[in-house]
Amino acid sequence: MRGLPILVVYISILFALSTSSRLGAPGLQMFRMLVWMNAIFAGLLSIGYFSTSISEEKEEDTLGLMQMAGISPLGILFGKVGGRVCQTLLLIAVQYPFTLLAVTMGGVTTDQVWSAYIGISACTFLFSGMGLLCSTIASRNRMASILMTLGIVVYIGIPLIASEALRYLQARRMMTGFWPGIFDGIHSTSLYIRIGVIITSGFGESPYSIQVVTNIAGGIVCYLLSWGLFGVCTQSPATERTTRGLLAHPRGMLRWFAPGRPGHHPFAWTGFYFVGGGIGGFLLRIAAYLLLVAIGSLIALIRGWGWDTHFSGLLQKIGLTLLALDVALLASRTVQEEVHGQTLQSLVMLPRPVSQVIYAKLGGALLVSLPGVTFLGLTLLLPHGFQNLDEYFNKHAGWFFVAHFVLAPHLAMILSMYMRWGIVPLSVGLAIGSTAAWVSYFDSVRIGPADRGVWVGTIVVLLISIACHFWMIRKLPTIAAQR
Repeated sequence: MRGLPILVVYISILFALSTSSRLGAPGLQMFRMLVWMNAIFAGLLSIGYFSTSISEEKEEDTLGLMQMAGISPLGILFGKVGGRVCQTLLLIAVQYPFTLLAVTMGGVTTDQVWSAYIGISACTFLFSGMGLLCSTIASRNRMASILMTLGIVVYIGIPLIASEALRYLQARRMMTGFWPGIFDGIHSTSLYIRIGVIITSGFGESPYSIQVVTNIAGGIVCYLLSWGLFGVCTQSPATERTTRGLLAHPRGMLRWFAPGRPGHHPFAWTGFYFVGGGIGGFLLRIAAYLLLVAIGSLIALIRGWGWDTHFSGLLQKIGLTLLALDVALLASRTVQEEVHGQTLQSLVMLPRPVSQVIYAKLGGALLVSLPGVTFLGLTLLLPHGFQNLDEYFNKHAGWFFVAHFVLAPHLAMILSMYMRWGIVPLSVGLAIGSTAAWVSYFDSVRIGPADRGVWVGTIVVLLISIACHFWMIRKLPTIAAQR
């Protein structure tokens, strides 16, 4: 966590210097990349960092000991999340002196730097409150992370929808009345929309914008809700290291989702039902991708795209990103549940290679990601689907980015052997940082996307993925022996 900010600063400076001769205003290029990467890392870090503050105590069955020691609920809440908030804000603040280099490089003012960092800090405060609330409500880290992810999706998605609705009203000159003001207020609450305003030339607004005020107010509300719900939600802490959820004792209609007997492939059966969620997880992913199609269709209708390359390209990029995140999550849980559930020793003692067990379990878990693969295949049937994909791979070095999508799940499996939280966000963040570093290197040495330099980068990333794979297989027996 402390190394990533320095890496982000270095990559931003490298990118600014490499593109200064072609784009101009190197300070603005550095500032734009630095702010966006900080905003992305803030969201990714919040999923596994703030959302486990209380739920990890429930899993370890130590929350009752704190209450028996006479610590008040307010003291527990602020004691658990306060240090994490301070650490995160310090990680943001340590970059401020380096960001002032963008002012001396040209194209950026001090007001823009202040506005960006105040906005990121306010958004981080909101995410800390959301994470604390999710951790208080949920009984396990996994559920808390899922709730936090949904909260971030809502935080990003609703203002984007409001922004598209506002664009629709502007195109038809319907900017008077009740709804334009509502849409304008909603879309101004998101940091990821506010950044686009801050990094524009000629920015002169106050750093204490609607986004800052609403994010701080939202964070305070989440803290108060966590305090109010603490007594109700912590009466029955989860003491089991692993849980089967509704699959353990299905009733009524839930019997359709019961796992049944494992048959001749017990490890694949375990991966499918207890890592991927079984039939319920499969149907949930189908519903998520149908919702994605509905949202993409709404955006295409508002912008008047029709069935052109923009619509298919949007669905393909979002679908590929979601599929990579889903695979990374399934890969990390495949190993993490065995390591932290203290069942890895039993698997190592079986009369078969540990790699075979992990392969079978991962293969069963990946079956629930078939809706994502099917979704990407169906996007190729849209008008301009193949044309857009061909352009992406030939013009935009698509294989290079796909290699980083392959890298993220392998990093997740490695990190799952040593970490309890933040595995998927950290692995995705490292993959994004690696992509930015390679792109900056390509620009600095003037290597175009169609040249062999891109293929060298792709091969190197794939070799790193293979090395992570063999490292995991080699280390699993050692970790089992240590535990």
